[in-house]
Amino acid sequence: MNHWPLKHFLRGFSRGVLVVLMVFFFGSPAAANKKTQERLEELVHQYLGLYVVPPSRRDDSETVSYAQGRLTVTYRWPKKNKVRGLACAGGRWLAVGRLGSAQGARALFAALPRLNFLELRLIDVRTEVKPIGDGKYRQERHNIELARFELSKERARRLDPKVLAKTLSGQRCARFVKNLLDEVRIRGQ
Repeated sequence: MNHWPLKHFLRGFSRGVLVVLMVFFFGSPAAANKKTQERLEELVHQYLGLYVVPPSRRDDSETVSYAQGRLTVTYRWPKKNKVRGLACAGGRWLAVGRLGSAQGARALFAALPRLNFLELRLIDVRTEVKPIGDGKYRQERHNIELARFELSKERARRLDPKVLAKTLSGQRCARFVKNLLDEVRIRGQ
């Protein structure tokens, strides 16, 4: 099918007019953003296997965002887990995925060609309750970043997820993670 007449027709419009036409024909920008957000979350689940529960049951602090070639995933680190295993788990989850069905960062970069950096932030959420008078209280939530892991597309291409799945465990895992990823920051270290 030849799309030349459509291209010729659209060439006469400014970008602003095209956006208005797209919104009119395809729905609101908010609906488009919601669909994009849902798609990002699906991809993060498929390739990294981080979120096991549906978005409606997740903590509000757990987010997936994309801007300027960088995909940032924020995951609430379970309090029952020790902070000691944070470096190994975070690095492994970013490189090869959390679940056995996950395909890992290299496959995610292949699926999203515009993606240049992948970032995983592991956080803890601290809650504070303050009285505001008349027997009422205000709850304040504070996200505390425990760790941040970053991986570039170039490094991910060199990683073999099958080998890493076996290698990233045990006592030397944290050291391997620091050598494999572009950046590893652990709070307090």
